[in-house]
Amino acid sequence: MTVKQILAAAAACICCVSSASCVRSDVPGSQPEISVGDEGVGEVITPDPESLEADLGDYRFSSTGVKLYYDSTQIPTGIMLALEKYFTSYAQRDYETYKTCVYPGYVDSMEAYLQSEYGYGQEESFGIQCDNLNANAGGDFTVTRVRAEQTGSESMEPFFSYLNECFGEDYYDQISKDSDSMYDLYFSIMVKPEGSEEETLLISDFEIVFAEKDGVYYTFG
Repeated sequence: MTVKQILAAAAACICCVSSASCVRSDVPGSQPEISVGDEGVGEVITPDPESLEADLGDYRFSSTGVKLYYDSTQIPTGIMLALEKYFTSYAQRDYETYKTCVYPGYVDSMEAYLQSEYGYGQEESFGIQCDNLNANAGGDFTVTRVRAEQTGSESMEPFFSYLNECFGEDYYDQISKDSDSMYDLYFSIMVKPEGSEEETLLISDFEIVFAEKDGVYYTFG
């Protein structure tokens, strides 16, 4: 999956399931106090085998109450928190926070490309994506669950092919050399629309890449 496909999916909302899967939320209206450790997440929780969420597997709470599903031996906790922060920025229409989630220099490069090709900038593009995600969620929403797993792909180069074209350079090679490490993942996002008692599967098994630089995890898109 390339960045072009991800951007197109966000713009056209094809990254969101057309027939949303819903589950009855067991998240109380008033979230109990959540204890997290130095990494910013709580201890591993195994759902009751008789509960509705048993099939989703083990999870950890973030400090904001989002349930994070991942194998900490394969995916750093920092990536999960970055992924939560990234999509929460869309849910809250927080462009300033969004800019801290993407790789340094990405916003400036994409701004130049969008202005040149379409006559609008990255902030407007961000707003369009917020509108589209809201439309698919059925209104304003809160991120409730985030799942991620490694893709197992041998190369991340296809993911960056569109950005190579947009920026007129080998962006993948630049990031590979500039970053400390890179992770190619599939992720899913569940959200709770405002006023709803059910959670909705908004994005399912979509590819995303994170690059680590100086201990911080950034994405692209």
